[in-house]
Amino acid sequence: MITWPMFADQFYNEKLLVDVLKIGVSVGSKVNELWLSIGEHEVVRREEIAKGVEILMGSGEESMEMRITAKKLGDAAKRSIMEGGDSYNNLIQLIDELKSVKIARELEKN
Repeated sequence: MITWPMFADQFYNEKLLVDVLKIGVSVGSKVNELWLSIGEHEVVRREEIAKGVEILMGSGEESMEMRITAKKLGDAAKRSIMEGGDSYNNLIQLIDELKSVKIARELEKN
């Protein structure tokens, strides 16, 4: 993923993708801007964007590692939402909890 943070939590998201997960390439701002200064950004040159695209879409070792990591993360996310996966189970638990709260409130009314 090519990242181009502008403000707020986008810089943290960029750090996660580029530095932690290593599936991103930074081309945008390097400094977190205040809401009041949006539109006064330093220009990102087309050469920087082209370099980011070349790194991401190229056939080099770095590009291949990013694709492999992204594929692994995608597969893990798919497993998580399948029946028996962590996200699936957490959603079922939430639904069960909400049902029990509703039943408890109905019993309190009676």
